[in-house]
Amino acid sequence: MSQRKITFYINDKPITRWYGTTVEQGVLAYDQGEYLALKRDEAWVVDGRGSRVGRGGTLDNGARLYIRHVRDEFREP
Repeated sequence: MSQRKITFYINDKPITRWYGTTVEQGVLAYDQGEYLALKRDEAWVVDGRGSRVGRGGTLDNGARLYIRHVRDEFREP
């Protein structure tokens, strides 16, 4: 079975990894600090519509994800 690479985006930054990369692995590739915040439940991942995405889900080519933090919920508009 041949492996193929995919490109996905976290906070609009392109990241290229192997097919089968999980959301959690993608966040780690993006930024270790964000990964640690995710592990401490201080942050979560949403898709382009703002819906939460599970950390164990597999990323697709072209996926666009955004990291949100607990502190973001309390910001004034």
